[in-house]
Amino acid sequence: MDVEGCGMPFLSSIGFSITARCPVACPHCIVEAGPRRTEEMALADARGWMQQAAAYRDGYIKSIVFTGGEPFYNRRQLEEFLACAVSCGLVPAVVTNAFWARSPREARATLESLPQIRMLTVSTDLYHERSIPFEYVINAISAARDLGVMYNAAVCFLDEDEPSYREFRERLEGILERRLIRTSAIFPAGRALQAIDPGRFVRTGEPPAAPCTGADFPTVFPDGRVVGCMGILTDLPAGHPLLLGHLGEKPLDEVLDAAEMNTALHIMRVWGPGRLIGMLREAGLGRGLPRDYVKHGYCDLCYALLSDEGLMAGLLEVTGDPGTVEKVAYARYYFLGETAMIERLEGGETGDGQGAA
Repeated sequence: MDVEGCGMPFLSSIGFSITARCPVACPHCIVEAGPRRTEEMALADARGWMQQAAAYRDGYIKSIVFTGGEPFYNRRQLEEFLACAVSCGLVPAVVTNAFWARSPREARATLESLPQIRMLTVSTDLYHERSIPFEYVINAISAARDLGVMYNAAVCFLDEDEPSYREFRERLEGILERRLIRTSAIFPAGRALQAIDPGRFVRTGEPPAAPCTGADFPTVFPDGRVVGCMGILTDLPAGHPLLLGHLGEKPLDEVLDAAEMNTALHIMRVWGPGRLIGMLREAGLGRGLPRDYVKHGYCDLCYALLSDEGLMAGLLEVTGDPGTVEKVAYARYYFLGETAMIERLEGGETGDGQGAA
């Protein structure tokens, strides 16, 4: 059973990054996962957080995405987390590099042993292929198709015009419809800062103009941090708009409710990070903005914009303006059909540009 993006509402899904462990250490990995990492989400913590997620707004959150690292690295842990998710009434999805799908039989047996999985996203690209043969990807997707599990693929690239990347896409499109392939540009963060030659990034002076869908769903990390982006930018400073909060300090419902009034986050969702750059320039607060950006690099733009203390202070200033907050609230309603921000403004709440950290 194939599936394409369904445009689920804000906060209706949540990610759990359950481990930093991975059998491979890809040079473009933003979280720097690998076999030497030891961080894992404790089952007791995960169970409590899932229960909070399931109870949020009387069942508003419908699905949970287990990611990492590599969720299949610790099979027993994954089994426990999947069982917990189902017991909470959440629909489980898993992101994997398919290292476990060494043969068609093994791929099918693995998925049959984890019947709770309803959606499988296979991360694959030229960098994964150095350690995980493409045949494993074929095996995993074929097993999911045969068992009626929804599936798609996530692919990272440096240069979309590079012949090797085009050849890889052709192979992938031989087993997957194009609409089931989600692509994203690699940008200089995480392990890529050291492992990829800076000259290989394709750069442009024009920031992306389209909205960022990566900010629709938050991700919970093993230490309890809640990050408002499935792109998983892990090294965010306190007060950063994408650092929504910490579950060791506040319950999940308070963190997510605060996210509804996070103006900077919703500007990215409605218009994209490029709008934030325009706002800073118009306010005369754009000193320190990058001169160029990774082409198609939504994450690169956001990372560069929000990792600078001066730019972040300017961003909080312009997005905290009451007029901007109201404009964003109505833009969410007009473009996305979301009323939560308007309702909170009418109830007397005010928005700001920062997270709940």
